[in-house]
Amino acid sequence: MEKLSKEQFKQLSKITVKKYRQQAGKVIVSGMRLIRQTIQNGVAPELIIVSDPEVIKTISPAEIPIRLATSAMLNRLCDTRNPQEVAALYKCTGPEPEAFK
Repeated sequence: MEKLSKEQFKQLSKITVKKYRQQAGKVIVSGMRLIRQTIQNGVAPELIIVSDPEVIKTISPAEIPIRLATSAMLNRLCDTRNPQEVAALYKCTGPEPEAFK
């Protein structure tokens, strides 16, 4: 399992801003239960970020890349006050944002 590089962290941090999230067409989802459910329903993330390597053993298929990050990094990537030890990067699918204007 590789560590999350500074460049990867910088790119992921941009996705927390709505403007860049829409440009990239990606979203960061946090929480073990939500990530596990999306994988079970056939929606695989592009990347999983964990602060504790033991957490990932229960949810990750081998083909999904995993990066190890510090708790501080996860706090910056997640909107929740007390983020869990896992987050995932998903590609957004569905209608284009212009369809809702």
